[in-house]
Amino acid sequence: MIKGTIKLMMASLLMVLPLLAKEGPAMNGHIEATYNYNLNQPKAGLSGWRSYDNKDNTFLLNTVMLRLAGAAMEKLTYTVEADFGTDAMFNSGGSMVDIQEAYINWKFNNKLNLTIGKFVTFMGIEVIEGPVNPTVSRGFLFGLCEPFTHPGAYLQHILSDKIDIKLGVVNGWDLMKDNNDFKTIISRVGLNLGDPLSFGIVYYLGAEGTNDDSTLRHTMDITGVSKIIPKTALNFQFNWGMQDIGADSSGTWMGFGVQPVYTANEKCNVGLRFEMLMDGGIAPGATADASTWNLTVTPGYMIADGLWLRLEGRYDSSDKDLFEDKDGAMTSSQITVGAGFSYMY
Repeated sequence: MIKGTIKLMMASLLMVLPLLAKEGPAMNGHIEATYNYNLNQPKAGLSGWRSYDNKDNTFLLNTVMLRLAGAAMEKLTYTVEADFGTDAMFNSGGSMVDIQEAYINWKFNNKLNLTIGKFVTFMGIEVIEGPVNPTVSRGFLFGLCEPFTHPGAYLQHILSDKIDIKLGVVNGWDLMKDNNDFKTIISRVGLNLGDPLSFGIVYYLGAEGTNDDSTLRHTMDITGVSKIIPKTALNFQFNWGMQDIGADSSGTWMGFGVQPVYTANEKCNVGLRFEMLMDGGIAPGATADASTWNLTVTPGYMIADGLWLRLEGRYDSSDKDLFEDKDGAMTSSQITVGAGFSYMY
C-alpha cells in the first residue's frame, strides 16, 4: 500500500512539475547491462558479499535510468530520477521500479539553499549510477557500510568557492518510513582546492533499530579525489562506524579504499580498486566478523558516442570462509570476471 502510494505521488510529480516549470524540464539518463561469472561456480549461484552483481553466470539489465530536472520558478528547482531494472530491485527490496531521487531545492540566496525530498547519501566514492563509477561492480564499502538514499531535508551553506557545509535530518538509512522516533542527523563539510585535492568529511548520527531509540549508530566518512597525477583521477575513501549493541556495549567497523582511473584518451580508460574492510560483524550490510579486501581491474573502451564497453576482473579475499564453491563448501576467496555495457543519453 505504501509503495503504491509513493509511486502514484511520484508519477503525479513527474506530470505536474513540467507544467509549472519556468525552465525545462531537461531530460537525461542511461542504460546499463552487465554479465558476471564467478570462477568458484558457487552452488547457490550467488557471489558472497556483493551487491548489484551477486548473481553468478547471469546477464542483468541493471538500470534504465531517467532523470528530469528544471526550474519551477526563479528560486525553486526540482529533480526527479527513476530507475528501472535489477539495481532498482536491490535498492527497493523487490520492485523493478525505484524512485532513486525526487527533491526540490529552494535558493534563499547565493550562499544558502534548502533541499527537501529523497536524495542519495553524502558518503562514498561509488554511486548508484553505474556508468560513472571507476569499476563495473561496487565494493564492500558501498554495499555494506553506507546508506544509499533517504527522505529528509538539509541546508547547504556555501562559505566560499572552496568550502561548503551541509546539515540536515533524514528518516534513517534507506528508510522511506522511519522505524523509530529518532531522526538521523546528517552533515558534510566539503573542501575544494581543484585538481590538487577536493574532499568531504561526512558524519551521520541516528538510531537505526526498529522501534528502538536507544541503540545509536555513528558513522564518519572521508571521501575525495586528487588529479595531480597526469591523466589520472585518484579517488580515495576512509569509512568508520560504531553501532550500539546493548546498554553498555558497542561494536565498530573500519574500511578504506583507493580507486584511481587512468584516462589514456577520450575513448580508453582503466579503473582500479583496492579496498579493505575490517568489521566486527557490525557494519549494516555485513553478516560476519571478518577482515575482507578486494582488488579490481576494469579497462573501458567507448565504442561510439555515449556507448561504453567495460571488462572487469576482481579478486575478493577474507580471513574467514565467506564465499561458496561449486560443492557448497565455504572458502576464503572468490574470483569473478564480467563485462558492462552502458549508454548515456
